[in-house]
Amino acid sequence: MDIIRRRTTLNRQITKFREVQALYIPSAAQIVANKLAADASGTSRLAESTPLVFPSSLPPKNLASCAEGIVCAEERLREGQCNDALNSMRMKLFIKSRLVTYKKDNGANTRAQALLKTNQAKINRAACKYRNAYSALLSLRGPGTWQTTLCELKDDDIRPLAEDDKDTARKKKKWKGPAEGRRLLSWIWYSGNNSDSASIADELDSAKDDAVRIEWLKARARKKWWAEELQLLEEEHRGIGVFLQYKATWWEGLAKQRPDASEPLQEGLAAYAKRQAFIQRGLANKFDKLWEDRHKAPRERAPCEDLGDDGGGDQSDDEAPVVDDDEEEELF
Repeated sequence: MDIIRRRTTLNRQITKFREVQALYIPSAAQIVANKLAADASGTSRLAESTPLVFPSSLPPKNLASCAEGIVCAEERLREGQCNDALNSMRMKLFIKSRLVTYKKDNGANTRAQALLKTNQAKINRAACKYRNAYSALLSLRGPGTWQTTLCELKDDDIRPLAEDDKDTARKKKKWKGPAEGRRLLSWIWYSGNNSDSASIADELDSAKDDAVRIEWLKARARKKWWAEELQLLEEEHRGIGVFLQYKATWWEGLAKQRPDASEPLQEGLAAYAKRQAFIQRGLANKFDKLWEDRHKAPRERAPCEDLGDDGGGDQSDDEAPVVDDDEEEELF
């Protein structure tokens, strides 16, 4: 019953609209009649499917019959609809990114999925509204410089600030470098508002500007963090070399810690200590070589690729197994 009541109310409003439309767009009545006659299924007779016929729907030859200023009025209407749809889309995409973060933090939950689906439906409605308004505006104005601000909306353009387009995301899956590379924002995030009033434009763009500013600050923080990590990595590299050299010296110092032992035992302990010192210095030299190779060709291999080949693999003939701390304490 509610749908019938809504259709009845809408039909009354359309009837009043037709009376005004006959004064400003005389050719619209004949076009509506032809569309209703051509609709064999009768869906156009439903209130929600009835064609309203704006100037953008008319053939170019019929635009001259419209009252003066009607075409310009629809242009302003469609431009406002485009900007309104973009603002709505940006806000919903920002909400989507927060919902995805919330879902990751809370694991599997049905409520988060329901919120995501509801928000995605709103994004789709805003995209549909923009495309309809863009098509009408293109029909009225034709191609021009206005398309640098209001572009054609593609499915790949509808993405959050921190999400890559499909081509970039596909390339990043194959990327083996230490950084994530560059990210190209969708045009919907930096598209300006063409409002005549500067205060209205500033108010409409405030949410978008805040979101872009926040994302820029996040990117700047990640860049600073990465620079700090590089400094820490340099210090860790230096510390590892110093530690391995210290460990080699420590082993050499253990060679003469058992003066009361028999001569064969002292020779065995000294040989074992020197062998461990040789291993420690060999590790230091190997790490230095890996570090130099990584600096010479930082983008040729994935991080830790060389270390991954050695980890758990077979040892070369020149290297001896390293004993653990428990075995050291038992020997000395």
